[in-house]
Amino acid sequence: MQKETLAFGRMELGRSGGPLRGAFPNKGLKYPKTNEKRPSKTWKQIERQIGQGSLSSAEQQDLWDCLFLTMNE
Repeated sequence: MQKETLAFGRMELGRSGGPLRGAFPNKGLKYPKTNEKRPSKTWKQIERQIGQGSLSSAEQQDLWDCLFLTMNE
């Protein structure tokens, strides 16, 4: 979405005699994150979620990527 907005602003559509006046109003736009990470989880929390059996292997890998090791682990 960010790429499309930037491209639209660069094209300056309508400025040559159309109804638009001034620069493209793209200041202050906020774009959604594309790769939001899950919150950190302990080893026990991850094992508990995986033990429920409802996660795919990709979802399980995502959980392990969020592993937070405690001092004992």
